[in-house]
Amino acid sequence: MRFLIKIILLPVVMILSLMKLLLDGATRVYCLFSGVAINLLIICAVLAIITGQWLDLGVFAVLFVGIIVVLFSAGTITVVLDNLKEKIKEV
Repeated sequence: MRFLIKIILLPVVMILSLMKLLLDGATRVYCLFSGVAINLLIICAVLAIITGQWLDLGVFAVLFVGIIVVLFSAGTITVVLDNLKEKIKEV
């Protein structure tokens, strides 16, 4: 009976593994581009502080927070997928 359940759950485990693999690859690529974007945002923020453009500084802060939220949520999704896969393997 347990063997039959494991065979039935195999496609689910494979799909979760594929999703984790794709998310890991996308996170690595995103980190490369977000590093450049964060550097540009910091340069623009410093220039906005120097010239006193406070509204632009707020826009840059919102963009920075958005980048961090996307990275945090991708990490959280990766951990949830990993935990789901491990729980299904234990069955």
